[in-house]
Amino acid sequence: MKQLELREYQKLIRDFIIPTPRCNIWADCGLGKTAATISALQHFLPKVPVLVVAPPRVAREVWPDEVKEWAQFKGIKTVSINNLPLSHREYLLNSPPPPGTIYTISYNIVQWLAYHMNRKKWAWPVIIADESSKLRSYRRGGGTLTARCMAMLAARAERFVGLTASPGTKGLKDLWGQMWYIDGGKRLGASFKDFADRWFHSEPVYRQGKLIQSAERLTPKPGAEEEILSLISDVVLRVATEDWFDLEKPIHVNVPIHLPEKIQKAYAKMEATMVTEVRASGLDLEMEIIAPNASARSHKCYQLAQGTVPEEGGQGYHVIHDLKLEALQEIIDENEGKNIIVVYRYVTDSKHILNKIKGSRRLGGAGSTPQSDSQTIAAWNRGEVPVLVMNALSGGHGLNLQHGGSIMVFYSHDFNTEAYQQVMERIGPARQAASGYKRNVFMYHLITQNTLDELPLAVVSGDLEQQTRILAGVKSKHGLSQPAVAEKV
Repeated sequence: MKQLELREYQKLIRDFIIPTPRCNIWADCGLGKTAATISALQHFLPKVPVLVVAPPRVAREVWPDEVKEWAQFKGIKTVSINNLPLSHREYLLNSPPPPGTIYTISYNIVQWLAYHMNRKKWAWPVIIADESSKLRSYRRGGGTLTARCMAMLAARAERFVGLTASPGTKGLKDLWGQMWYIDGGKRLGASFKDFADRWFHSEPVYRQGKLIQSAERLTPKPGAEEEILSLISDVVLRVATEDWFDLEKPIHVNVPIHLPEKIQKAYAKMEATMVTEVRASGLDLEMEIIAPNASARSHKCYQLAQGTVPEEGGQGYHVIHDLKLEALQEIIDENEGKNIIVVYRYVTDSKHILNKIKGSRRLGGAGSTPQSDSQTIAAWNRGEVPVLVMNALSGGHGLNLQHGGSIMVFYSHDFNTEAYQQVMERIGPARQAASGYKRNVFMYHLITQNTLDELPLAVVSGDLEQQTRILAGVKSKHGLSQPAVAEKV
């Protein structure tokens, strides 16, 4: 286990949560919100249990893994309610759970929890809503069922912390619902109508010339933003990457993917024997995967790690698992309102992404033409493509993609160091700066643990480090290196 040393911005988060019983933390992606929040929870866990509500993979893996990773969290126990059989879930709720434990549950089954908790005399004393922007639709007596169920749980909690990187992707109107969980309408109005009447102009909405009776367009009044943000400033902490990170360097975020035990065993068998059996979605029986040689075995192993394998003799593919797709969707949700490039290695990866991710569009690949690619690039740079899917080998050189966004997700990696470097540079810090954009560049890497999937990124990262040393050495020979740079090298 590693020793955790909180960075200054993480200490800000920890030190804000501890004395503020109900608050929102609006911190950009990659700033270590989870570790900082657990550090704050250590002040309460000896006396109370904690409930964390999050997207499925975050609840199932991210929070438990964060606790396991750091030595400081050694005494904390985690229980994923999602992973419990239904009978065990109901048993859990028979009496208040013991202190010192973090229980995690996903938003998609929080309705079940709220239904059972409504009949209990006890309540969760501390609730953490990870990706709390999912609650913005709440209205008194309305909103999504999930938001209403969360409101029932939150109303009985002594402490409530909302964590999100994207609280207002659709503007100021998003804030009322999220703030209700903090103060029950004290700061922004007892109802959404009160909120809207005070700070917005309402305009009717027409579609094809016809008035839509149930719809209205809300436009903030002059000074509304300053007033609203001032009112909530005592219970909201904003932590921005640009205040803490060098804009000249990309921020790399590794996202570990853990295979279920059964698929991990099938993977290990393929690595050892070149043959394995695994169940694919839509098939009643297990399918056999055979690799005729060592090279094919490597590719099959990589494909099992990604989650899809090609159909024998056909153009389709079989889905073994959706773990990477789930992680990708979480990154999209966390960065809501921002366009994202997804880099893939295998054709089956791209097909699966295009089939499942809303708004995705491929650059290059089978069926594309220079004209269609030019149209796709133009649409991306206009901000019209939420998810651009591309292969590093075909999309690395000569493309200017920085206008469309500054986030890239490596769904699967290759060993080609030049292609890896080139594709990153399509939206890299230098291009962002040259185009006048003052924003951080994020590179997410989805890596399936305990598989060959861990190798490519390690190899290309090592190659790039060596290349950096070579280039720095050449610069120093010509007297071009600054002392600070030379010291770092």
